[in-house]
Amino acid sequence: MRLFYFSFKIVVCLWVNVSYAQVVSFKYLIEQTPVVKVPVYKYSPGDIIKIHMSFAKAETDSNLRKNIQAIRNGIIDRIDLVYTRFKLNDSFDQKKLNTQRLKKLYTILPEIFDNTTAEWNIIEQQNCPDESSSKLLYHGFVFYLTPPSEISAKYFLSDSIRDIIGASSEVDFILKSIARGTEKVDEKYIPYRKKAIKRKILDTTYSGKFYPNTNILYKVGVMFKTPGNKDREAEYDVKTRYIKDTVMVRNDYHIGKFNFAMAGLRDSSLPMIFDRNKTWSNMVVVEDVTGSMYTFTTQMFVWRRMQIDRGKINKFVFFNDGDEHPDGPPGKTGGIYCIESDSINKVEKLAFRAMEKGSGGQVPEGDIEAILKAQDQFRTVTDIILIADNFARVRDLQLLSLVKKPIHIIVCGVTNRKVLFDYIKIAQATNGSIHTSEKDYNNIGDALSKGVVEIGKLNYMSVKGKLTLVK
Repeated sequence: MRLFYFSFKIVVCLWVNVSYAQVVSFKYLIEQTPVVKVPVYKYSPGDIIKIHMSFAKAETDSNLRKNIQAIRNGIIDRIDLVYTRFKLNDSFDQKKLNTQRLKKLYTILPEIFDNTTAEWNIIEQQNCPDESSSKLLYHGFVFYLTPPSEISAKYFLSDSIRDIIGASSEVDFILKSIARGTEKVDEKYIPYRKKAIKRKILDTTYSGKFYPNTNILYKVGVMFKTPGNKDREAEYDVKTRYIKDTVMVRNDYHIGKFNFAMAGLRDSSLPMIFDRNKTWSNMVVVEDVTGSMYTFTTQMFVWRRMQIDRGKINKFVFFNDGDEHPDGPPGKTGGIYCIESDSINKVEKLAFRAMEKGSGGQVPEGDIEAILKAQDQFRTVTDIILIADNFARVRDLQLLSLVKKPIHIIVCGVTNRKVLFDYIKIAQATNGSIHTSEKDYNNIGDALSKGVVEIGKLNYMSVKGKLTLVK
């Protein structure tokens, strides 16, 4: 029985008129990728797309449109470059041919070389004693893809837990997950908290004069300097002023202990990252609430409910694919919802609205548009926290120069310790930071200006202002 009906993102070709820095260089791939020697290449299980090349040449089939589109319509897990060991002559240079094949692939799919999350393999087939047997074996590239609709099940949520929870929508999953994971309210929970307000005060000051005791004298404006024998009423000047005060307000939610496994969540990375970075204070949280992010959205809901002092983080921007008209022009996609409130009820209500308004779309997201909205809406904040999807490229990086505040990026769904290059580029340009479940990478812009920086399992260096992978 199909229990979930999520509006997962659909990928279409978005790479026209985009300039690629080629972060993954040909030299890097040839020198850093070990050659795996096998008798004959065997395809691994999964969704496979091939780009075949001729024996001993860097030539492809004439009609690749269908294959190219299929590659762009999925999320690339792995790319194998496959060839045979047999040489027509001793002077043949296999590394040179592999480089030529990579260059040919670049002319077809340049965005592949701006992808730092895909795994590359170079496979040499050895069961080929002569030219005729070699030509029978496969030569070229094999792409292993994960469809967007399978990302959640593959990386974030097991089918058994999903069946147990029995949720019928993203919102239903979040509510049921929170209910299942909540063990008990913390005994130290404070039901009320202090809230700063402005209080109106009426100041009265004695003027030094006294009113007459008869209406006749009062009407003509006669005033006295002494109270007299009949105790005249003193005159006071009344002025309005405002003072800062505190009042006690009730916390609408609180979770003291939470079991993430019982909730159907595979990790608790978001709460861990926020707890590691307690110095974050004057900030706004920009959160991707599209379909593939629902388990991390749940984590953020839980973390908010666990906080007693919500005044520290009370500004949020939620964004989807663009409401009823997804994937509009860069900077004009929409589907962005802002709120400043200490009330969990109000924050969750707006987050649910943003989720439900989303109608799916392409995998790349309009992160920069949402960041710019936060920057404009909350001008006094010093930092912006972006909760981003490591499986979704940023579709509006051309707007990055408009971002004027440091962006601290919590990258969700990092596998094999590889962070999507787009987020590293944002952190570099704004001298922000990258945060994974394992580690915080701070002041990336400054660090890259001084040399090689390790992020996850990859090393980056800035060459003439452009990032590239290095050993």
